[in-house]
Amino acid sequence: MILDTTTLIIFSIVFLLAIATPFSNPFFRKVATDKDTVKRKEEQLPPISILVLACDDARGLEDNLPALLTQDYSSEYEVIVVTEQKDAVAEPILNHYSNNPRLYSTFIPPESLFMSRGKLAVTLGVKATHNEWIILVSPDCQPVSDQWLKTMAYNFNSHNNLVLGYSNYKADAPAYYRFERLRTALYLMRKAQKGKAYRYNGANIAFRRSEFIKNDGYKGNLQHLHGIYDFLVNKYSKNGHTAVEISEDAFIREETPSKEEWNNNNIFYVYTRKHLDNSLPLRLIFDTDMTLMYLGLVVPLATIIYGALTYNFIVMTVAAVAFITMIVERILIAKKTFKKFGETISSWLVIPYEISIIWRQIPRVIRYIQSDKRDFSTHKI
Repeated sequence: MILDTTTLIIFSIVFLLAIATPFSNPFFRKVATDKDTVKRKEEQLPPISILVLACDDARGLEDNLPALLTQDYSSEYEVIVVTEQKDAVAEPILNHYSNNPRLYSTFIPPESLFMSRGKLAVTLGVKATHNEWIILVSPDCQPVSDQWLKTMAYNFNSHNNLVLGYSNYKADAPAYYRFERLRTALYLMRKAQKGKAYRYNGANIAFRRSEFIKNDGYKGNLQHLHGIYDFLVNKYSKNGHTAVEISEDAFIREETPSKEEWNNNNIFYVYTRKHLDNSLPLRLIFDTDMTLMYLGLVVPLATIIYGALTYNFIVMTVAAVAFITMIVERILIAKKTFKKFGETISSWLVIPYEISIIWRQIPRVIRYIQSDKRDFSTHKI
């Protein structure tokens, strides 16, 4: 069979998409610990405050507090737990460790008008700290290593004002939860390394106490009930001054959320993102990635069908090879990233998970549209 111009054009388009689209992908783009960060000697590491927000949910505090109190850190550090006074869950745990000189606690009032309780907890916790660098975590967070604090602290220098450490759910969480969490984190960490950080979806963030107090904490978004970590990063990030720490020793694992918690967190973000600055560049990258991915899937499949209907078996074969090539590329790229971040997710789930991303977002938006918007803000009028 003589290959005509149309067939050659089809071949070119199909192969170009098959080869190129897997690389327009957050799993492919490099995210690495900054090589220019000077690894400090232990005696040079600064004192640190670990701020644990246990005011609304102290779940996991009993299991995870020991890992925070026993970090291998040569300099001074303190752990401050923010909770409600006489909290039935937190109080006995705090009493059990009351003799530990590193542990402190502070309390929020039972009611907080015109202000998110979580943001109030951060504000009061920051004021109770004694050190310049603060790491903000949730009570359901557990460092994977006793080197976590030290590894994060290697980034605490005069150049940086924010440090983002990788965090994801524990291995018993549904695979898709961990997949989406990692995929989103890759976008956010890459954005932080290449410019001004937009937000962060992990509970492993270090910031400067002096900047938080000087700039009135969460002033400007106090009324938004959710997005504690998102608004903190969005407000205080500076172009080129956010470090990303992805060494395994710096990883944090979080308790598995219930299906309701997972759904609610995603719906909360639909609201929160409307109030975050600098969202357009990341949205354009995400949309471009998804568009190219679908083109890389649909065009070869359509070409296979066309080849079958026209009995053009050369076209059909070439399109099939291109389609398989694209699938294998995406799987191998994702598999390498899974290994790098310690995620035990089957590589065979990559394609169906990537295809489902958009379709999972649609019901979240619908549920947000149908929700009572007063549930997202302290301003009820």
